[in-house]
Amino acid sequence: MALKEINVSTNFLNSSQRNNEILPSVACGPTNMIQALEYAGWEFDKRNFPELKQPEDKLMKFARTDERVLEYYRTHYKNMYLNWQEEAKSIKKEGEELWQVNCPKANAPNEVHDVMNFATNLFLGYSEDDIKSGHYATRLENEFSLSEVISQLEKGLPVVTSVRFGNCGHYITIVGAQYKKNLYSNNIVNLIIDNTYGRFNFKTETYEKVSGNDNIISKEELLARVRPVMHLFRKGAMTI
Repeated sequence: MALKEINVSTNFLNSSQRNNEILPSVACGPTNMIQALEYAGWEFDKRNFPELKQPEDKLMKFARTDERVLEYYRTHYKNMYLNWQEEAKSIKKEGEELWQVNCPKANAPNEVHDVMNFATNLFLGYSEDDIKSGHYATRLENEFSLSEVISQLEKGLPVVTSVRFGNCGHYITIVGAQYKKNLYSNNIVNLIIDNTYGRFNFKTETYEKVSGNDNIISKEELLARVRPVMHLFRKGAMTI
């Protein structure tokens, strides 16, 4: 029996972080958030950071420079924030600003899920008061089940989540599923993802330099890699 399929990104090509202007190797957070929002029908204010062409680069710079974002990071994750600042200062090259430094041993704001989610909502024009009162575009879910992912897909909405591919953490966008009979979690055979860094080879644990658009991965393989990896059924996600 042929599998049935749902895919909320059918009329879109996925974004690639490889062509980003700002730190493409660590730009998966902003790139996936912009990608998912585009799939959901959002448009972005081009007046923000006019020197940058792509909205994912604009969000990347915003997440690393906006004072409200930095204060949120500093207040909620003090040690992580200080580690990022200290490493950036220690390896900064002449002419670089701190936000431009790639820190391999520390987490910049775009690499911390809660901070990235907060930055995305501010970038879209929501205020801190809006977010506190429950008005926002994206929401961080610390525990999100496969059934809840399917519910989002049925609404036409993708789900951004974090995985462990190879030795690195990475954001991806779940855009669809292949299933038997009815669209219930027990009937899901494969999940469809858009990977902004390219297609990941699970046998070699390396990336292939081909499109990460509509990669089909078995349900078991993906769930084993979505973080937290120690919990099979309750995962972290960012929803729209």
